This record gives sequence, C-alpha cells and structure tokens, in this order.
Amino acid sequence: MHDLEGLLLGLTAALAWGWADTVATVASRRVGSLRATAGTQLTSVVVLSVLMLGTGTALPDEPAVVASRSPAGRWLPSRTWPSSRRSATAQSRW
Repeated sequence: MHDLEGLLLGLTAALAWGWADTVATVASRRVGSLRATAGTQLTSVVVLSVLMLGTGTALPDEPAVVASRSPAGRWLPSRTWPSSRRSATAQSRW
C-alpha cells in the first residue's frame, strides 16, 4: 500500500509541477515576466495563508529559526545551478 501511495504522490507532484510551469509560461508571455512573477508570489501567499488558517499552523516564532531559513532560501539555489545557467554577473562573483 505504501508503494502505491508514494507512486500516486509522485505522479501528482509531477503533474502539478508541469501544470504550474505551463501556466507560468503562458502568463509571462501574455502579461510579462514581472507581472507573472508578482501574481505567482501573491497566489502563493494567499494559498499558504488559507492553509495555515485552515489547519491552525503557525509560523515559527523563534528568531534563530527564522534567521537560519532566510539565507538558505535566498543563496543556496544560486550556488547549485550549473554555471551555464547563471548570468555573467553571478559567474564573476564565484
């Protein structure tokens, strides 16, 4: 049963990722990348807020936890991208 559950969750994640990528591509071509990105971020905040209110989950209130997550979310992806995908400015910094 656990194998089937993992398979279904994996397929659902793949379909959701593909759908979101397609919608973002179409939106960015219609309204521009800045507006599409702003819309995506706004939608994410609304969905997260609704989920948090619906489940009663709170954000962490310890400053050390919040501070430790902020730099990781901002800097780790830029260091893990292959060098061919980074801009010339990003390549010159590393």
